[in-house]
Amino acid sequence: MSFTKYRYLKFAFAGLAAFSIAAVTPQEGQLIELKNFVNARSESKFRVSDDNKIYELRKGTKAVIGEKPVEFKDPKTKIPYAYGLCLKILNADVSTKKDCYWVYYRESAKNLEILDVQGEEQKKLLESWKAESGKKIPLTVINENFKPTKGADSKSKLTTTPKENLPVHVAEDTTSYHEPHYPKPKVAAPKKSIEKAYRKELPPTADTSGADNLNTAVIAKATEINSRLNTDAMKPEPAKNGCDGKCATPALNKGEVCKPGKNDYLEKDMEQLQKNPQTIIAQLLNTSQPEKYVKDECFETALQFKGGSYKTCSGNQASIKVDRPCASDNLKKVARASFDMTMNCLGEFLTNDAKTVPSAAQSFFFMIAHESGHNPNAVSWSGAGGSSQLTDPLDENTKRPAGAIAHFNRTEKEVMLDYLNKKNDPQCTPIKQVLQQGMGEGPQNSCDRISLQKGNPLLNLVYGLGYQKFLRRNVTKLLTENAMAVRIFSNIEPQAREFLENQLSLWGHNTGPSGMTGAIIRYLAKHPNKQIITTKDAIDMLSAMKTSIKAEGRNISEPTNYLAAVNKRSEYIQKSTGVGTCAVK
Repeated sequence: MSFTKYRYLKFAFAGLAAFSIAAVTPQEGQLIELKNFVNARSESKFRVSDDNKIYELRKGTKAVIGEKPVEFKDPKTKIPYAYGLCLKILNADVSTKKDCYWVYYRESAKNLEILDVQGEEQKKLLESWKAESGKKIPLTVINENFKPTKGADSKSKLTTTPKENLPVHVAEDTTSYHEPHYPKPKVAAPKKSIEKAYRKELPPTADTSGADNLNTAVIAKATEINSRLNTDAMKPEPAKNGCDGKCATPALNKGEVCKPGKNDYLEKDMEQLQKNPQTIIAQLLNTSQPEKYVKDECFETALQFKGGSYKTCSGNQASIKVDRPCASDNLKKVARASFDMTMNCLGEFLTNDAKTVPSAAQSFFFMIAHESGHNPNAVSWSGAGGSSQLTDPLDENTKRPAGAIAHFNRTEKEVMLDYLNKKNDPQCTPIKQVLQQGMGEGPQNSCDRISLQKGNPLLNLVYGLGYQKFLRRNVTKLLTENAMAVRIFSNIEPQAREFLENQLSLWGHNTGPSGMTGAIIRYLAKHPNKQIITTKDAIDMLSAMKTSIKAEGRNISEPTNYLAAVNKRSEYIQKSTGVGTCAVK
């Protein structure tokens, strides 16, 4: 994925020659100015597992590096690749200022810039800041329920490499800069996770990076850079259903109670849109279809997961942050009607075989449950938005949107419309409506991904399925045309192939098409004499492929563990809902 480069801004002051701001090695005492949103910690700890209060620092925040930066060094070269910075905020609108707000920084980050000025120049810059209008920048606490670790020292140093996608990656977004925050779950995940069933520990394998060159025969380099999606993987935690924590067992099969002025904003939107029968929301609310692919209870459970971030839209302007919408009966109906309509109308378009649609529907459902909890206004720090968490960054060379949305609009949209026109099913009319309206490209159209007024969640799901079609086509092409793959999969059982294609295309939602096909080729190169025949063989292959996943410019743990995380979410939903399986038999 690649993104637009910001021009370096120039600051001019009376009697002072203009100077350019550039990325520099941070040092104590240097001045900082935020060019967009970034999250900060109360302590110099950046892992998800750390109990750490998180603050949202906004564009225009100005600060001084208050201590010697903490260095994160490459274990081989010992060269620093990132830093933990202690920011002393100069213009935050808070009653009590902390000594340090800790942020994670790389020189490639564009949301945070270090002003490389010293001596008299620095004094003049500070004076100019003091002479400004005096408007304070709001500083927001994100995780208000934080409970500090006993004996925690706010100046303690970071001693381990962060294990999450850290704020440095906000440089990859051009709208809002939020890293994912995962609240500690109050409901424990099942002890037997699906990840264990998928993974058996393997010894390190030999380097086969030379096999990467084969990837160019599968898909263009540009797609590898521009089509990668990001996720906002939320920790499973059922909502309290308005019980204020007093419920022993959440009533997951009933609509959640909305709190006026707190989490009822989508409920109000749906009530308003339902007044016009021509709106997509009115059509979805008036749709009545029997369960076909996924049980109703599973939608309820997915919608009530907590974690992640949510926004609302007024026109094309997105809000900063709102509470998760209440999982009302209406929202559940809209979410499942959107999903059912998408699979009923486009399931065979996705798989090319009516018999394989049910299993593909299960994979798609759990992928969306992992990405957004089926909440239409879920957003990610990376700019991903909506049920499918679609992104559309700018290509740094062409300055044009080059993500999943742009790709779909340019290569998949007309194919899908042609398929629906030939299908000529009146029940699919709402899908044709949202497709003809389309989804705007680029970060400036982020509301197209989350707004109910724009036809979401149906629009987002249709685009998400279209992206899955693109991924599946690349996976199938590789498995059937690559010489190594033809040999390895020559005797694979139909059920095993169906399972494998579902899982690989699902995994590709996070790695991107080239990330997935490249990983498959690296696996094939490492196991040239392997025969994949049964579903168990396919599971073993997926487990071994974790060592073949590569990611450019981001933490390797997310793409490596994405498939296991989705399947763990699937297991959790089915167990906590108590339906045995979400599949409708």
